[in-house]
Amino acid sequence: MSDVKSWTCPKCGQVNTSKFCTGCGTKRPSETWTCPNCGAENTGRFCTKCGQKRADNLGQTQPLDMSAVRAPQRTTPEPVIKPSYETPQQPAQQVPPAMQGRMVPPQGNVPQPDQSKGKQIALIVVIIVLLGVLGFFGYREFFADEGTGYQPVAKQETAADSKPVREMKTDLSLGGLDLGDPAGDIAEVETDAEKKDPKQEGSMLRHYYADMQIVEENGKITALVSETDKVSTKRGIHQGSMLDEVQKAYGTDTFSQSDDGDGRTLYEYKFTGQDDRVGLLRFAVKDGKVDYISVRTYEGAAQPAGVQAAAPAVNDSESAKGTLRNFYSAISSKNLAAAWNLMTPEQQSRMGGYDSFRNGYSTTLSSAATNITVASSSADKVVLNYTLIARDRAEGGHVKVQNFNGSATLVKQDGGWKISYTESSKVGEHLQ
Repeated sequence: MSDVKSWTCPKCGQVNTSKFCTGCGTKRPSETWTCPNCGAENTGRFCTKCGQKRADNLGQTQPLDMSAVRAPQRTTPEPVIKPSYETPQQPAQQVPPAMQGRMVPPQGNVPQPDQSKGKQIALIVVIIVLLGVLGFFGYREFFADEGTGYQPVAKQETAADSKPVREMKTDLSLGGLDLGDPAGDIAEVETDAEKKDPKQEGSMLRHYYADMQIVEENGKITALVSETDKVSTKRGIHQGSMLDEVQKAYGTDTFSQSDDGDGRTLYEYKFTGQDDRVGLLRFAVKDGKVDYISVRTYEGAAQPAGVQAAAPAVNDSESAKGTLRNFYSAISSKNLAAAWNLMTPEQQSRMGGYDSFRNGYSTTLSSAATNITVASSSADKVVLNYTLIARDRAEGGHVKVQNFNGSATLVKQDGGWKISYTESSKVGEHLQ
């Protein structure tokens, strides 16, 4: 009996003992075999490298199911419906069993570059438009364009709880009232009762309201004085405003500037109001802030027909005080001609004539009459006592400040008060 080992042809199934198949001529496979999975040469029934089993017939092997060995079986992801504009999906490629479990499934739709870029551009445009709108309204609120003539709407810069006021017509106004307005207009602004009874001062009637004093004469408003920060001028200045705000609104070229002896500096501006009446707007400034505001008819100016400049009446001492103040205000503002016209011819003669009077004030910076009191009064004569503070230029760039106790006699003449006599004595002096 032959000991030659038989073998089965892997192609036709013929059992053979020779090197070639008697049925189809296929060469007998070698005793060694190559693993189809990892390529290692083997002689046993299993691959020594990956464990792949040798086929039942010589040279025939079955691929190892690596999905069960190397990675858990993954479920097939649900199909994704893509927009019509996307490229049709290509047929799935055949994946060898050995690679199953190693493939990374698709991660869904990737945003198209054109869509993302378009959204970014739209967002940038919206932000630019919003910034432009905010910038425009911010500019209108806080700035004025002098180049185009645009000005923001004027606002009353009063205290937060200030009451609304009606529109003022001229700069000779305060709290919604103008000099020359009918006295009946007071009720449109002052709706509350007066804090004390009105006071008759000759032909003038002074009202005392919570926010300001109002003086009327012959049915017209002739003076206004602030009491609180709830009333403002036409340009928005009120008690508590800073000096630089006043100067920004009205300028630095004042009609007069003087001290009142109580720590206040009086800044006065001259304006022409209703009916061509001439008046003064005063800001009394203390420690850099407005302490009070007053508006009154200017007694030293020529007034139109029918308008009297604080016409005196019996015992009208307040008007006499105003004449004395105006006299020294005119000196402070270098309007010496106006001051000269507030004296009687007798007093002008005592001064040695106009040239001598003018030269006597050549170094004067300011003069102010303060603490004015009435010594005596009658229908046509008033004697006033007061303190005079005079500031003059001195050598070395200094300012000489002199204090005087003064007395002035005023008489009624030509429809107004005139200074007929003055005398004073120096009580103090120092350099600044």
